[in-house]
Amino acid sequence: MKYKVTPELSQLIKTLCVQNGIAGIALAKHIDKSPVYVSKLENGVIKNIEQDLLIAILDFVVKGEDFFDDKLPLIAAQCELLCGDSESMLNQFWLMALDSYVRPIYLPQELVRTFSSEMSAQGLSKDELVKLINGPGDDATGNELPDYVVEQYRSRNKNVRSMLKMTVQDLDQMLDEENPCSNYSFIHAVAYTLRRLKNYAGDPLTVAQKKDLWVSTEFELGNLGIRKQRAYSELVLSDFIVKESDAASGLMSIFEQDAASSQKASGNSRKSACSPLLQEKMRKTLEVAEKNVEWDESFMIKLLGLPFNELGKVSYSFKKSLLDDAERLLEEYKGRSEEEKTLEVY
Repeated sequence: MKYKVTPELSQLIKTLCVQNGIAGIALAKHIDKSPVYVSKLENGVIKNIEQDLLIAILDFVVKGEDFFDDKLPLIAAQCELLCGDSESMLNQFWLMALDSYVRPIYLPQELVRTFSSEMSAQGLSKDELVKLINGPGDDATGNELPDYVVEQYRSRNKNVRSMLKMTVQDLDQMLDEENPCSNYSFIHAVAYTLRRLKNYAGDPLTVAQKKDLWVSTEFELGNLGIRKQRAYSELVLSDFIVKESDAASGLMSIFEQDAASSQKASGNSRKSACSPLLQEKMRKTLEVAEKNVEWDESFMIKLLGLPFNELGKVSYSFKKSLLDDAERLLEEYKGRSEEEKTLEVY
């Protein structure tokens, strides 16, 4: 596969070479190209690049042992800093492809067993599930996305966006009993489709249901340590899945941070910079938190002190239910008269 060389990718390669003390001549020798080619690549003259060549370059100019486990998170974080905004970040097709379709992910046995049992419950063979996934579908990003290619498309709000969509070939390697392995996109596609069948059968879904199903699938996989690079995952979710007007959007970002903390605690030391979008969400959340502390400091401390961590790994639906219940109670009390609000019940 070929990728468009964006200005940010050219600058990224140049920056990484400088940071790690790698001369253009050394890089050119490593990839069996001329120094002129490397210079043109760093200065944006080269317009397209083959996937294998791009991986060879990035693997050489970034320190670390494993490309996908050690280096790609650093590459994503550095790229985000160079992009500076969500629009630029979402145009980095090469990063999306490497992370979502090329990066190998080894599935935990519990997930393989879950997939197999749900397929049996639905009476689905591997081939039948593949046909469902690759069919017209109703995924949360809409049917206007192209298959097999990496390119721009025009979203419902008429803005040009960037996205990937590829077709699942087979599930044999993903469901292999001894060494189950696949990529993020295919794993998510299977989880999303099985969850959709379980919860809604063949019924058509509303836009809200599609989005909720997509996000819940993201969170469930995240609880198992299966997730995209954080450097752009929030941007994709924000553009296509999560409504910015959601009152819970800030807390959903906190849940994502919580999942990342769990991953780190379990021995995975991947790190990446927070996206500008996530920083903005956290800023708004902290503003509300400060007002809540001013409202009743003692009560808020007690609320934050509740041992939610003792729940362990719980589903997105359960977390959402907690939020929904809290929001329902707030709305109920806001509608009461001042006299009713202050009335003590004995």
